[in-house]
Amino acid sequence: MATVAVLMLGFFAFLVMRASTPTLAPLYTGLSLEDSNAIVTELQSQNVPFELRGEGDTILVPRDQITTLRMNLAGSGLPTRGQVGYEIFDQQNTLGATSFVQNINNVRALEGELARTITSLARIKSARVHLVLPERKLFSRQTQSPSASIVVGVRGDLSSGEIRAVQHLVASAIEGLTPANISIVDDKGTLLASGGDDTGEGAIAGESAERTRGYENQMRSRVEEMLTNVVGPGRARVEVSAELDYNRSTTTSEKFDPDGQVVRSTQVSESKNLSGGADGQVTVANELPGASQNNGTGGATEQGSNSQEVTNYEISKVTQTAVTEAGSIKRLSVAVVVDGVYSDDGQGNQVYSPRSPEQIAQLTTLVRSAVGYSEARGDTVEVVNLQFASRPDLSLPGDRLQRSVGLYTRRYHERGGNGGYVADSLGTGVLCHAAPSQARTDSRNRSPAAPFGGHCRQSFGHERRWRTGTRSGG
Repeated sequence: MATVAVLMLGFFAFLVMRASTPTLAPLYTGLSLEDSNAIVTELQSQNVPFELRGEGDTILVPRDQITTLRMNLAGSGLPTRGQVGYEIFDQQNTLGATSFVQNINNVRALEGELARTITSLARIKSARVHLVLPERKLFSRQTQSPSASIVVGVRGDLSSGEIRAVQHLVASAIEGLTPANISIVDDKGTLLASGGDDTGEGAIAGESAERTRGYENQMRSRVEEMLTNVVGPGRARVEVSAELDYNRSTTTSEKFDPDGQVVRSTQVSESKNLSGGADGQVTVANELPGASQNNGTGGATEQGSNSQEVTNYEISKVTQTAVTEAGSIKRLSVAVVVDGVYSDDGQGNQVYSPRSPEQIAQLTTLVRSAVGYSEARGDTVEVVNLQFASRPDLSLPGDRLQRSVGLYTRRYHERGGNGGYVADSLGTGVLCHAAPSQARTDSRNRSPAAPFGGHCRQSFGHERRWRTGTRSGG
């Protein structure tokens, strides 16, 4: 009895200690050793119980104090995630700081703030940024462009669009920095984006490849969805290869219409001439001043006039400027493989039969219409009928339910039950209630016929066994 009493006291003491121990929950996870050290020191100064897990990167505290502790630690700038932001200027006395120290702190603050912003993205778990901001030299016309290198820890793989988003995010935050001068490397050492490409050809090539891939996936999904409704799910395979033209061209043309003449201006000029002589003789007296008045009566006089008219016509002109944007379809190739038709020979065997040429021609017409087939571009669409390696399951859920009801009927005769729940291998079942009449089919819910004229109600559950007498599962 004494042993039992001691065991009971020990058990109750354990329960009391267990109940008095606070429930611990993670305060922070994935911390660096520097952040863990700073947070542990802060918790010890506040006399808060804590527990370290893992390699010191996880700190557990009482669950009811998590929110308060996080607010207090955030006020102290913890955790820093190994990065220092603009708070570096709040912790130093700038009165005696040199310009060199101020510039270094400015770069550190920019790197820390950019790393925090990049880490806030869903697919990135950690980031580290290095900036090169060259100083402008006095009396120098040549300027060096800034550059940046980023190391990111990713969850899965980053798409080319997400990589470009990080580049543009950093480039927009630094004056004079272009996305082409930003290099990105993941934590596995894979080069995601190379810097130093002033022309941006690498980014353009990646964007073009992604756009082509997206167009091919869109066409493939459209054709597969259409064929699934015709030949059945999994009975068609589609591959699309698109060749897109990413050359941007501008064409300017001018057309003149000679028949559309319009008078623009008319200029008319007239002139008259009057001349005379003394019988055609040239003497000294004729050349003296006043000789024409005295001796002019004896000579002949000539008069003449000249008229000129100039008309300017304006010919109608049409100027057209056509801009062809990049991304037009240059050529499209579609390959479709469809399975044949399977039928039951009555003995449970599946018999394969190929599709008729008329069906293949109809499928080809549908595929051409779906992808926008153009013979002028040289597009090709091939639909081939081949037997797939995997055969479809010909037994439909309704057929399995019908067989399940038949099996239930036989067991009903053997056990004499009043009703039961029949479930097939997929968990689709029928609840049947027996009635002393002929077998019939409930027309309200289109369920299979119940044994003995009862009614069946189709249900969905996770039952995998036969149950009779009363319903179970589902």
